[in-house]
Amino acid sequence: RDIMMLEDIMIPESVEYIGPRAFHGTSWMERQRGISPFVTVNHMLLDASCCAGEVVVPGDIKMVCGWAFANGMGIERIRFLSERTRVEEHAFRNCIYLREIILPDNFSVGITGIADREKTLPALAMQAVMDSMNCFKTDKNNVLVECTGNISRLRMPEGITAVGEGVFQDGNLLTEVTFPKSAISIGNRAFSGCKWLKEVSQAHNVEEIGSRAFFNCGSLERIEGLEKLRHLGSGAFENCTSLQEILIPEGVEEIPEKAFYRCHSLKQIRLPASIKRIGREAFAFCRELTRIHMPENAAENIIIEERAFVGSGGASKNFSGLSGLGVGE
Repeated sequence: RDIMMLEDIMIPESVEYIGPRAFHGTSWMERQRGISPFVTVNHMLLDASCCAGEVVVPGDIKMVCGWAFANGMGIERIRFLSERTRVEEHAFRNCIYLREIILPDNFSVGITGIADREKTLPALAMQAVMDSMNCFKTDKNNVLVECTGNISRLRMPEGITAVGEGVFQDGNLLTEVTFPKSAISIGNRAFSGCKWLKEVSQAHNVEEIGSRAFFNCGSLERIEGLEKLRHLGSGAFENCTSLQEILIPEGVEEIPEKAFYRCHSLKQIRLPASIKRIGREAFAFCRELTRIHMPENAAENIIIEERAFVGSGGASKNFSGLSGLGVGE
């Protein structure tokens, strides 16, 4: 493993077993993947992590080596043709996009979420379930408390109710996150410092975003959803310098201190009639923010705290009803 200088290897037919990741990270393995995403030796499947869509394991494959499909982000379905094919431990490790296992008798098992871990399933199907969701560690309330595996495009399984405090903090590989319908909360500092995180999808049922949840996510451009958001923590999007748009839905009553501090790329924002308070430096130094939209006459009842829009590119000039409140100071 990881012997990059290993370019050629001859394996005699007498070899009947090859251990997990035996040639992972070698030049030989990279070249074999270039020839075919299905790397086999002596009827053993060493690696198929580069496959996509449906993967069919031929009947002549005697063994699927450990970690053979591991981190296969493009794999959605795996079909086995022979009952004689032996599958080693961790073969499906972190295949988070795997949605179906089809057994040799054509019995199909769908992988739908973390509740599958409690089901009674055929051994091979249960292995696929446990392996594919191995990276998601949850507590008794199905709150995500740890996520391992160094995954860049992360889709959380259905059943996870929340992302716990600091779970992905300073994650250097994370670029995309897709939430399940079951997720309703994002904890304090959950994604803080994820400097390459660019997009958050399907956050439609999220009701709460904790303090500094996305602090210093400098590549974050947008969050899809948030129609049910009710609570936003202080500094939630502070220093998200690439954030271009965000939905503040009806029901949110407060934009807290430094919620969008230094969001340089934020050009306009639409506030709901439910807003009662805009905290200190909430939109400070949003240099491109020039327009703020909200229902007519709603501004009359809003408390605007000190320096809420300081350095914000003249947004206060387009915010009717805020004259005399020191918005642009």
